[in-house]
Amino acid sequence: MTSAPAHKSTRGRSRLARTRYALLACAAACNTASAVSADAQYANGPTTAPPPPAEAPTLKDCEQTDSAPLVVRACTYILNTTDPDQTERARILMLRAVGWGKEEDFGAAADDYTSVLKLQPKNITALEGRAWARAKNSQYLKAVEDYTTLIGFDPKNDKYYRDRGQALMRAHKFDDALSDFDKSLQLKPSEVEAYMGRAQVFNAMNDRERAKAEFNKGIAVNDRYLPLFWMRGEMARDWDDKELALESYTKVLSINSLHEDARRRMFYLGVLHPP
Repeated sequence: MTSAPAHKSTRGRSRLARTRYALLACAAACNTASAVSADAQYANGPTTAPPPPAEAPTLKDCEQTDSAPLVVRACTYILNTTDPDQTERARILMLRAVGWGKEEDFGAAADDYTSVLKLQPKNITALEGRAWARAKNSQYLKAVEDYTTLIGFDPKNDKYYRDRGQALMRAHKFDDALSDFDKSLQLKPSEVEAYMGRAQVFNAMNDRERAKAEFNKGIAVNDRYLPLFWMRGEMARDWDDKELALESYTKVLSINSLHEDARRRMFYLGVLHPP
């Protein structure tokens, strides 16, 4: 067989070399283009359009009652971006304070109520709100101060004495707390919660018999008041008084057969099928 001429073989190798070079050059160019494209993308931002900015909250958002976080956000936005008059500022602060309370940020709620009182020193609702928020925030003596101020405005309001009594009890001022619950009963002898408050004080003093006696006084006034029997059941459970606890939870269920917490308590106490 006659071999191919040497010059043809040389030309073939030359064509292969040129083809290989062209492919390498193309690859380099493509990589460079990709890098430039990527750089341009990150330099100029994403190729897709960004989402539209969220709409600014409105006064209606501040006033609605379905979402406490939205109330706080909207009222804060309005206070920071507008200049309402004194009356409107106080109203918006009140709305935000309620929102903070629902969010269980009681310190922030108390601060907002304080801001309202600086604008409107005789705003009873703001003072009631601050007393409540301070008590919930374990600032019991500050709450006592607010309730004392409220009593000065309305000395015949039996609820103020009960609320101050609760704050005094939590501050371990038991004698003063009992005096406030007594005053509440003087103003309103049929108020079962005053007897419940006295029972709580005696329980805090580890005087179980007197606590039970106060529950009995409350039952004599109203034997269908569910919170009384629930509280007695919880105390009896803490005392390991199973009989009294079961009696109390049974009474709760007789008043409200759908009270699932009472059913659970009875189950834990060994009653597998509560009534």
